[in-house]
Amino acid sequence: MPRINGVSFHQNPSIESVCRKVLDSGFDGIEVSRPPFFEKLTTSETRERFKTWAGEQGLSLYGFDCWVDVLPYTEMQTTLEGFRGAVEFAQELDLGMIISHDPWMHDNGGRNPSECLAVNLELFRPVAEMCAEAGLSLVFEPHPDTHSMKDSWCIDFIDGLESENVGVLYDCCHYGVGQPDTYIQAIEALGNRIRHLHFSDSDAKTYAMHLP
Repeated sequence: MPRINGVSFHQNPSIESVCRKVLDSGFDGIEVSRPPFFEKLTTSETRERFKTWAGEQGLSLYGFDCWVDVLPYTEMQTTLEGFRGAVEFAQELDLGMIISHDPWMHDNGGRNPSECLAVNLELFRPVAEMCAEAGLSLVFEPHPDTHSMKDSWCIDFIDGLESENVGVLYDCCHYGVGQPDTYIQAIEALGNRIRHLHFSDSDAKTYAMHLP
């Protein structure tokens, strides 16, 4: 079934409007994003009502692009609490999967890749466990300005989490920018660690163009 990531509509505050645009565009599924869904569906009751309403519209829900601020060096506990809320949200909506990322380079504060790897493993092992207990997959989306865009770091990270429910989200646009000459080889290197795909075109220069 064709599915679109709700982040494409994050500036639209109306959940109903977003869902109707998705359906009118020919999609019958959506990956739920933080704005506006997480920000509007703040109780178990509203989440249940939305899940029922979406089903009545013929719209399936799968995946949560959680947008938790990943700050393990300075706000480890706050970051963990953010993921705890995201897991509860995804579980109550039966979304099946949480999408996240390792820290942006400016948040790494000049730390070397090995140190960043160790701290990120410390953060995401309990997050992976939370997800597993809630019946959720956890996928990491490498971006041009994250360490995970380097295949060797990404492999060490995913394998180091040692969890069957963890994998990589391969986003064609991000890899086209982050690895403009080797994005095909990245698929071979990552292999079965790739558990999810964002499919879009790119100009191989612009960070998040996500062309049709």
